[in-house]
Amino acid sequence: MVLKTLYIIELTDTEEGGLELVDPSWCPEEGGPPRKKVKSPPVISPTGSSASIYSGGSSSIDWTTTGTTLEMQGTRVTRTQYGFRTLQESSAKMCLKVTGYPLPDITWYKDDVQLHEDERHTFYSDEDGFFAMTIDPVQVTDTGRYTCMATNEYGQASTSAFFRVLKVEKEAAPPAFVTKLRDQECKEGDVIDFECEVEGWPEPELVWLVDDQPLRPSHDFRLQYDGQTAKLEIRDAQPDDTGVYTVKIQNEFGSIESKAELFVQADPDKNHVAPEFQVGLFLFDG
Repeated sequence: MVLKTLYIIELTDTEEGGLELVDPSWCPEEGGPPRKKVKSPPVISPTGSSASIYSGGSSSIDWTTTGTTLEMQGTRVTRTQYGFRTLQESSAKMCLKVTGYPLPDITWYKDDVQLHEDERHTFYSDEDGFFAMTIDPVQVTDTGRYTCMATNEYGQASTSAFFRVLKVEKEAAPPAFVTKLRDQECKEGDVIDFECEVEGWPEPELVWLVDDQPLRPSHDFRLQYDGQTAKLEIRDAQPDDTGVYTVKIQNEFGSIESKAELFVQADPDKNHVAPEFQVGLFLFDG
């Protein structure tokens, strides 16, 4: 008589972000088929702060507010609407968790220029997928957009955040416009920029409106803000983008707004006609 061993297997999520075939009854002591790690592309997530081996900073930043999975920590790091800020001569730590198999390689960039370890920049990593970079001491020249790129043979993932470094803490002041929005006129298909410069302390938070309705960022409406300059870029402007654009800024000491009109001239070579049925529906008795 020939005895055959049958293993019942199932698909389960792996810690590395993929799937694996697993015998649910198997354990190392009893032997059986080994677990199979399925190769998968990188996935970036926040470290979970306390779960990270690099969470030694006294403040932890909520990534859901800043819209990035890159966390920044430090004794004087502050979360802002545009990203993070700190004071010079302090220290800052940027950290994240990466899954994927094989474990991805990590590359750090500042303003699209690759960073390398030196006397102020130190890189950390562990086999569980926690990665971090410290800057100590921080200088004003460290202001910029930081990006972390994770790569393995099956794909690539990235996350970024803007980081601003101040020389000294500023005195409290209500928000104000250094430069305001200006009216614009363009042709259909053009790229239009609305831009203004703001001041105030704490740095004002802002919101964009079009015809008094909140403007949501999208592929054709790109919003940028670094705590000083606010910019709205409209790509492929269309006649229905014509309207009044408003930027409102506020902090705990007040609020103020600036408005400008946009007129988009329709392309005469395009047939701007509302859709309509050319043939009506007919009902037939069966």
